[in-house]
Amino acid sequence: MKKILILLLLAGCNNFPKYEATRERYDAPVKSQIITKIVLQDVITKENVTKVLNKNFEWDSETSMKFHDKPTHIFVYVYADTTNYKLHGDKWLGMISMINNQKSGIALCEQLAH
Repeated sequence: MKKILILLLLAGCNNFPKYEATRERYDAPVKSQIITKIVLQDVITKENVTKVLNKNFEWDSETSMKFHDKPTHIFVYVYADTTNYKLHGDKWLGMISMINNQKSGIALCEQLAH
């Protein structure tokens, strides 16, 4: 598994929220997977979480892999801080996934879902 740390500060670029992302890639004949964990460094709103999820899912889905043209599995999570994703992986603000090329909708935590 390969880990890639990406720091994206797209402030001033169409009001895109600031965040830091870590990507883990797993590439094998059975599946090609990317897990992206994002720490939102901006105001936590449904709109900001959704923007960051959609943009990173789009980037991940276009990534070339060794054993498959594109990833077969993608998981993108947005967290409020690094503690939540390092110690409590289930404490995300929002997530989107694709398993066996079947994309899910965006899931939001209870505080943002309403």
